[in-house]
Amino acid sequence: ALGRNSDAISCCDMILANEPNNTDVLCHKGKSLSELNKNVEAVYCFDQALDLAPSNYDSLYGKAFALDKQGLIVDAIVFYDKALQIDPSSVSSLYRKGDALATIGKHTEALSCFDQVLQLEPTHFDATYRKAMTLSVLSRHKDALICFDKALKIAPNDIQVLVNKAISLYEIGIYEESISNLN
Repeated sequence: ALGRNSDAISCCDMILANEPNNTDVLCHKGKSLSELNKNVEAVYCFDQALDLAPSNYDSLYGKAFALDKQGLIVDAIVFYDKALQIDPSSVSSLYRKGDALATIGKHTEALSCFDQVLQLEPTHFDATYRKAMTLSVLSRHKDALICFDKALKIAPNDIQVLVNKAISLYEIGIYEESISNLN
């Protein structure tokens, strides 16, 4: 994949030499740069695309994701919000925004995003697991256990889910089940 992204960037550069205002190509180049963890360069490409087409969902989401990968969480949330103004039912934007909100400790807002994802896609594993973890952080362990169980229905052998379910069981005093959950 590494070579493909580098090849894609080279192709984008060739096209942009003749069509510097091609927003689709700028966006594709940004995505390829982001996949190579060249997120500063990716943001620059997305900015160029957004200068030409300020309401381009892919550019808004791509910029948000590249900012997120740089640890610029608050800035990323601004662009996830802008992307969601274009496509309010985007599972990717809702999930990533929720993840970003949870990262900066805005757990109640994060739960709202995860709930929206799960309304749109009830078996979204990452949203189910992140919701469970967020509920745990809020010491809502009984609610977290419901989500951990849902996550285990989607991915029955996920070690992280099993361990964190055991921790929530322990936190509410169900010690034997907590230990058996780890076995």
